[in-house]
Amino acid sequence: MVSIKPLNSLADLTKPFCVQQAQKKEFDLTIFSKKEFLRFVMENDNETLALIWFWNMGQGRYGVGCFLSEHAGAFFLEMKTLIERMFDFYGALRYEAICRTDFVNGHRMLVLLGFEREGTMKKFIDGVNYDLYARCK
Repeated sequence: MVSIKPLNSLADLTKPFCVQQAQKKEFDLTIFSKKEFLRFVMENDNETLALIWFWNMGQGRYGVGCFLSEHAGAFFLEMKTLIERMFDFYGALRYEAICRTDFVNGHRMLVLLGFEREGTMKKFIDGVNYDLYARCK
């Protein structure tokens, strides 16, 4: 069974989280850089599956970010249900997410969650291309 709960700091992670080494460097910089981010941890009985954060961009828009475990795919349907409940709870008109252009699994996850690719932002972060996705009500 997958559960979701608020995340205030990395100290709140009590279960193993297997992610790519590149993502580990970004945790503090991304997730905890802004106090207005709404942060959540998604986990099953054995491990942390995802770190998810939302931020209000104004005018009915929310940004969405996520770090996924290497093992998250096996729990995708449960994760999708929980994430969609969160979308309904915040009630925004538009949710936006970005994904490194070369991160195939990230693109797949966003499409499965109902996001549509809107275009590529060239050299967006540290000279790396990212694709912009959106999900609208």
